[in-house]
Amino acid sequence: MASSKSLQRGQIPVGCELCDGGNKIKFKCLDCQLLMCSRCKDKVHARFKNATEHRIRDIKELDLEEEVDTFNFTDVKCLEHPDQACCVYCQTCKKVICLKCVTKVHNGHTFIDEEELNDKKTITKSGQKKADESIHNLTSTLHKVQDIKDQEDAKFRKIKQDILSHRDAFKCKVDKHADNLVKDLEQTWELNSQEIGAKHSKIKKTLKKLQRKSNTVKSITTSKDFVKFFDDFDKFAVSLCGATPQENLEFSLLGRFLPDKITMVNFGSMENRGNLEIQHPKIEFKIAKQFTTQLRNVHNICRCSDGTLWIYDGILEKLQHIKFDNQNITIMSESNCFSICDMAAMNACTNLVEAALGETKLFIISETKLFIINSSTVWLKHDESNYVVRPYTNCTSQSQPVCVHITKDNRVIVGVGRRGTKAAVVVMGQDGGCLEKYEEDSNKEPLFTRPRLITSTNNGNICVVDGIDSDCRVLVLGKEGDIKQVYIGQPKINTEEKTFTPSDLLTTPADNIVVTDIFISTLHILNSEGKFIGHYNLHDIGIIYPCRLTLSTEGHIYVGCSNTRDSPETLKAKIYELEYSGF
Repeated sequence: MASSKSLQRGQIPVGCELCDGGNKIKFKCLDCQLLMCSRCKDKVHARFKNATEHRIRDIKELDLEEEVDTFNFTDVKCLEHPDQACCVYCQTCKKVICLKCVTKVHNGHTFIDEEELNDKKTITKSGQKKADESIHNLTSTLHKVQDIKDQEDAKFRKIKQDILSHRDAFKCKVDKHADNLVKDLEQTWELNSQEIGAKHSKIKKTLKKLQRKSNTVKSITTSKDFVKFFDDFDKFAVSLCGATPQENLEFSLLGRFLPDKITMVNFGSMENRGNLEIQHPKIEFKIAKQFTTQLRNVHNICRCSDGTLWIYDGILEKLQHIKFDNQNITIMSESNCFSICDMAAMNACTNLVEAALGETKLFIISETKLFIINSSTVWLKHDESNYVVRPYTNCTSQSQPVCVHITKDNRVIVGVGRRGTKAAVVVMGQDGGCLEKYEEDSNKEPLFTRPRLITSTNNGNICVVDGIDSDCRVLVLGKEGDIKQVYIGQPKINTEEKTFTPSDLLTTPADNIVVTDIFISTLHILNSEGKFIGHYNLHDIGIIYPCRLTLSTEGHIYVGCSNTRDSPETLKAKIYELEYSGF
């Protein structure tokens, strides 16, 4: 936005601020914060004190951030005192005012001074920069998608026409081939019919002649006409006893029609061109803040709605409720807890008492049971909560809760199953009732080996880290419990020596999945369907052994790190707040 003479004229193009001619501005002095025409730059500004040291830029080179810097209180003349420049904004009256107005009319009102304005402008600049980057990336992606759409539309029309043309040509060839087969059949049948018919007539004629002679002899012998019998005996004897010729019955017979199976191979098929992946923006992480804890490891971490964190060290067996004070950590409470496997925070209030207290429920899997504590660290026994998993599964008594996740609508998802037992994932409502349970696939085969970690996406998918020790995978289940994707790492970064070892996963507000690969200090980025987008090696920014994740403010995540067992006891675990972009 260009500088203005008043708030009312804030959207009107500004002329040169050094002359009254309203000449078109072409330059800006970053030190004087003045917009100038070419003439005033050379004739007027050149006479200013230390003008040769001032930074003068062509207005075309200025980006949005530099233009926003011209939005200052002093650029506005007071409406009540035209000879005075404004210096503050009165929140009570919602107007910019000068110093005289402050003392005469607005005494006791709430003000925003230039310093607070600059802070807000800094935030605006940062947000605008991110928005501009997003707009640029989305515009570029939109153009790519439009190009692909146009290409695919044209390709669709051509392929459809090719198929229909091929169908007509194929049909024509089939008709012609069938006509030829029928013609050959008719010719063969006609020849065979003539041959068989001639043989049939010849045999029939011979048969009649022989029958006639036989009947004559039979007539004589039955009439007892001895005179005729002896007179014709020689003729009868020769006629009847003569050899009857054997007819040759070899014919050219018709064969059978052997139809081929009609398949798309005969006709043609569509080539599978696979999926076109649009190049995503470069994935970037940078450290916004870092904190040193009083624990040796951060084996579990989750964030409450008030910005505080719960962290747990499984070696020291300590659970801490902490808050950040600049670069330091303040421990609000600490408890000794044995063997916490997982924990998740339910930040939404379910009744007015919780709303008034601002409390958060913390769901903890400990000693094979599901516990719940609140912000006051009042423990609820497992049998006092509504969330009892075992009645909803076919698991044995040894199959106990292992991991827990709270969805945005406060459904509680629990992974059940220990080594050597049957595993399942159970989804419960706020009343503890079972909404869904996933144990077997459509072939009655077990879905899971051992669920270790769970998250969910906005489109209803459930993502589970499943496996034992170093043999782990990420399963993405659809709403019906079908496996939509299995992710086992990337061949480029995961080898036999650097196996895929997921230690945590979370879903970002953009519905992407971030998976920690602890031993190679890498974050794998998947989309909501579990397909690989990219990865980032945290070792590049000095972070090793990223163990657990939780969301911070928008565009930021917390990473809790661990140490090796042989590291010095004085070495404390760190928590990093990372700013991310590109996904």
